[in-house]
Amino acid sequence: MALIVQTLGVAGTLIAATIAVNSYINSNKRTQETRERELETRQAQLFMQIYGKWNEEGFSSHWIDLRGRPFL
Repeated sequence: MALIVQTLGVAGTLIAATIAVNSYINSNKRTQETRERELETRQAQLFMQIYGKWNEEGFSSHWIDLRGRPFL
């Protein structure tokens, strides 16, 4: 009887450890995916800020004045 209880205890511990490791791995994957999405978002925001300057009214005239000649 004691052997059965001990075997069940070991099996339960192994199952719990397996679940814990899988949970840890999945949590790390989700964290990495979140970081990658945040990086993509920051890159898109930076691009839109830079691109927005090109679309501002008066930018082309300032650019032409700066270069000293019109460009086509």
